[in-house]
Amino acid sequence: MVQTVNVTVDNVSPLITYSPPEAWHEGTVEDQFLPQYYDQTYTQAVEFGASATLSFNGTTVWIYGAKRPNHGPFNTTLDGTPYYDTGYSATNLFQRVLFPGQSLSDGTHTVTIIDSPAQSTAPYLDVDYIVYQVQVPDGYNQLKQEDTDKAFKWFPSPEWSNNPQNVSGYSDGTGHTTTSPDAYMLYTFEGAHVEIYGAVGPSSGNYTVQVDNGTPFLFNGTKVNLTPQTLLYQDNSLAPGTHTVNISNSPFTGQSLSIDFAIIYSSQPPGSPSALSGGTIGGIAVGACAGILLILFGVFFWWRRRHRHPGLISAEDPKSTADTGPVTFHTPSLPATVERQHLISNASLTTDPSLINPSSTLNPTPPQSNSSGSNADSRARLILHNPTPSFGNSGHELQEMFSGPEITVPNQNPGHASRPLPQPGRPNPPPTTLVLAPVIEGDLRAMRMQVEGRSQDFGPVSFLPDPEHDGNILPPDYNQAIQPFPSTR
Repeated sequence: MVQTVNVTVDNVSPLITYSPPEAWHEGTVEDQFLPQYYDQTYTQAVEFGASATLSFNGTTVWIYGAKRPNHGPFNTTLDGTPYYDTGYSATNLFQRVLFPGQSLSDGTHTVTIIDSPAQSTAPYLDVDYIVYQVQVPDGYNQLKQEDTDKAFKWFPSPEWSNNPQNVSGYSDGTGHTTTSPDAYMLYTFEGAHVEIYGAVGPSSGNYTVQVDNGTPFLFNGTKVNLTPQTLLYQDNSLAPGTHTVNISNSPFTGQSLSIDFAIIYSSQPPGSPSALSGGTIGGIAVGACAGILLILFGVFFWWRRRHRHPGLISAEDPKSTADTGPVTFHTPSLPATVERQHLISNASLTTDPSLINPSSTLNPTPPQSNSSGSNADSRARLILHNPTPSFGNSGHELQEMFSGPEITVPNQNPGHASRPLPQPGRPNPPPTTLVLAPVIEGDLRAMRMQVEGRSQDFGPVSFLPDPEHDGNILPPDYNQAIQPFPSTR
């Protein structure tokens, strides 16, 4: 399967051969109708027998020009077959078909248009542009590659300039030019059709084109007016695959060769990396580098902030949420003989600095006891591993055990609800502790749980003399310690 595409050859393209050269003249600004022509250019003959010839590989061809009052008869030959017509019109008509398309077999063909005026009052023949149709493999896409693309190689590199005359008129505002007779360009592509565009003008000269080390062809780029984006070479007779086009400068002294861009038909999809211009690729590369730098800066500042505040945890982490209210815990209930106002006179309160305000002060007083001398150094200690634990049922058990009066310690900074979680490689913070005043050992024994059918466990053996229970203390019953409370059985 194949598809057909059109190739447009403007009148100033070196692919069209004008003979004899002195019989043809380019249109000038003196012609007020110049803007009516395609690309505002045309080539005009004023002599009988002057001809314009194009060889192409395709399946049909059209020749366009003007029909005006001072134009006369002409004839066209296609592969040697003549056709006759006239360019005369009572009114000015532009971009008109002078030779209609003819169905041709796919291959190389030659078309020639010849000026043959019948009278001297209407000797003119205008050639505006020629269109021919070619076939390319089905599914191939048109790709345009600028001269900045990596597919172009310039030799020797110092002999080429990227600032040609009237560079703003070039495609994408870029082009390459040289005046060195040793300079050449290599363009490598994958496809079955290629078109090379550049500039022609008064300073342009001869150049040769060779494809895949085949036969070189000589063209002349010398024209009256500087015209960029002009077709310098076209070939659609190539088999699908990788090909290389070699264009060499073959000038007279000081003449130039200027290259603008290439169009190919290739199996590569449009917008593929190899089809992007060098400027586009450069812009993508700069944008990617800028994005990477922004990411690196972000990681660096995050790392530095994390190391400045090692305990900081994201507010989005549900584990970092803590109760902002006061911390409440219970003290053990004491016998009625103990006066609660004297409960914690000499006790010291040690807390986590992140939870308790150092400026807040409790005023504990020591309890009064009949045996204050022997038990003066005794201490009851309550360790809080988490000010707001979630104990479930066991929480009710703890509340049942410690049903004494509540001591409420306000949070140091209610505005900060998060408490640092344990972090790998860092020691755990010291537990929050409450040290209470001495309590009589006998009073503590009275608080021990009574279990029917079991011997009473009076807790750890005291190293201080206790006349009341001396010699009657049993060792601890560890089975009792793991039994559930009656309320939860």
